[in-house]
Amino acid sequence: ALPAALPDHEQSDGYAELDCEIALGLGDWQRAEKALQACISAAGGVLRLRVRSIAARLSSGDVADAQAEHDAAVLVHGMSPQLAGLKVRISLMRDGPAQALATLDTLPDHLPTASEGYRVLKLALLNERGRYHEALDLAAQWLEETPLAVKLYPQAVHAAQHRVRVVELGKLLLDIEARYPSVPELV
Repeated sequence: ALPAALPDHEQSDGYAELDCEIALGLGDWQRAEKALQACISAAGGVLRLRVRSIAARLSSGDVADAQAEHDAAVLVHGMSPQLAGLKVRISLMRDGPAQALATLDTLPDHLPTASEGYRVLKLALLNERGRYHEALDLAAQWLEETPLAVKLYPQAVHAAQHRVRVVELGKLLLDIEARYPSVPELV
C-alpha cells in the first residue's frame, strides 16, 4: 500500500517530486498540488510536474481544469515547447482538430515548424481531420529531411494505410534503410 504522503517534503524536493508523481498517477489532485507547492518551495522540477499534471487532467477528460492549470503555468513559467504542445491538446479536446491545427500554427516561437514535436502534432491532426494525402506528403518530405525523427513514422504509416499509398511509403522507408543500415529500429 502507498503511504498517505511521503515524509518531510521540505527536506528534499526529490521526495516532493516523487509524491507528486504518485499523486498524479492516482488522480489525487489535492495531494499532487500539495507536493507541487513543496517543490516550488524547494525549487524542484516544477514545470515538468506542472506539464505532467496538465496532461493527466486531459487524460482524465478534465479539460476546464487542465486549461486553468495551463494558463497559470504560462503566467508563472512563460510559454515553453511542452506547454505549447499541451495548448494544442487542450484546443483539440475543447474545439476539435480544425481549431487545434489553427492553434498549432500560432505557436512557431515555442514549437518551431522544424521541430519533431510540431511535425508529429501536425501529422496527427491532419490524420484526425481525414487529410491523409496532405499528411503523407508532409511526412515524406520531413522524413527525407530528418529520417531519424522516429516519432513521425507511425503518423506516416497511418496516413498511408488510409489512402492506399503503402507501396509509396514502403519505397521511402527502403530508401531510408539503405542510407542508414546501422539503425534497424527505423524501419
